[in-house]
Amino acid sequence: MLPRKEPPKFWLRAVILLHPQRVQDFINCQSSLSAGNFVKKVLHQSRGAKVFLPKSVASVIWDAVRKDAPVHVAIWIYCLISLAITLSLSNESPASLLVYVQQRMGTLFLFMPCLVLAGDMILVVTRYNQKRWLAYRVVFSLRRIGRLLAGMILLLSVSLFFGAFTSIKTLLPTLTHGFLYDRQLADLDRWLHGGVHPWSLLWSIPYARQILPVVQFNYGIVWYAICFGALFFVATSPKADGIRVRYFASYFFTWIFLGNIVAGIWISAGPAFYGFVTQDHACFETLLAALATDTSSISARLFQEYLWSLHESGLAAFGSGISAFPSVHVGLIVMNSLYLWDYSRRLGTIAFAYCALILASSVYLGWHYALDGYVSALVVIVAHQAFKFRWRGLVAQRQQWQGSESVF
Repeated sequence: MLPRKEPPKFWLRAVILLHPQRVQDFINCQSSLSAGNFVKKVLHQSRGAKVFLPKSVASVIWDAVRKDAPVHVAIWIYCLISLAITLSLSNESPASLLVYVQQRMGTLFLFMPCLVLAGDMILVVTRYNQKRWLAYRVVFSLRRIGRLLAGMILLLSVSLFFGAFTSIKTLLPTLTHGFLYDRQLADLDRWLHGGVHPWSLLWSIPYARQILPVVQFNYGIVWYAICFGALFFVATSPKADGIRVRYFASYFFTWIFLGNIVAGIWISAGPAFYGFVTQDHACFETLLAALATDTSSISARLFQEYLWSLHESGLAAFGSGISAFPSVHVGLIVMNSLYLWDYSRRLGTIAFAYCALILASSVYLGWHYALDGYVSALVVIVAHQAFKFRWRGLVAQRQQWQGSESVF
């Protein structure tokens, strides 16, 4: 086999110069260094430097997908477990796993990528002037596009996960023979708040009835946009390479541990369905009557009636499944706030204030007892610290191995 002919040195240096990291270095340069001087500087530094040979688009995407392999494997294992449970306990079709894939195809593969690229273009146009051509190279670099496409494939697997999660959540009342702990949770909730139901405290605030549409919009639409936007960013942005696997570990822990395991052990329906499961309709009658005054498309009461109709029919559909304790809604926003806190204390403080708003909204809208949110927040905070501590240990161990290999 003939030895590979070495490319000329000027070509190697050009590759180094046009590598996205070098381009990013130039864009971030805050000095008055001109493009010509920057080229001379890089050419000088390139002597003896590691050369980054260009890759094909397919190889870049494959490398990115391969790095996501642990997440894909975890999702498929969970989907197989969910499928086995579903087939053994119900007559649901395996196609129920695809319910979220069908709903989110347009969002995943059209709307969000176009939104991201448009945002990048606007940023380049408004922020950069003389260095704009280099910024375009970063936005449309192989690494950026490869990560975007690999992230979309990852989110497709996440959509399958949601279908599997919904199937298990729908079957929880069947596995536990009903909702068993609503009375205990409601009594404990009232005791924790001085003998008064938390929802009555919230509805006693001035203009509580007038802000109902705003609270519903925030709890349903804004919350979803924030959580899905954070998920999309971590899955598709090269800037999240350092936290991606740990983020998804926290993400699935929140859904599975809180939404399947703990929810199955202490299964409850929540204030909105308290009368149906305990036959005590008077306890939350005033709250439900107040929620019923809003009949808009984002009405919490209308969606609660939709969920109960699915529960009675035993069908797994989009958004189906009822469980109150603990609150995954609160758990997810707390989890994202913790990652934002690690990035910026100022933004994290704002995020935690929003967490308090979501927790209060979950009680105000009759979805949860306040205790549901308290427990979720506590569990997610402890889990976040544990994941972070364990991750640091794994990174240090990997660096130690790499150091020992370099000795030989």
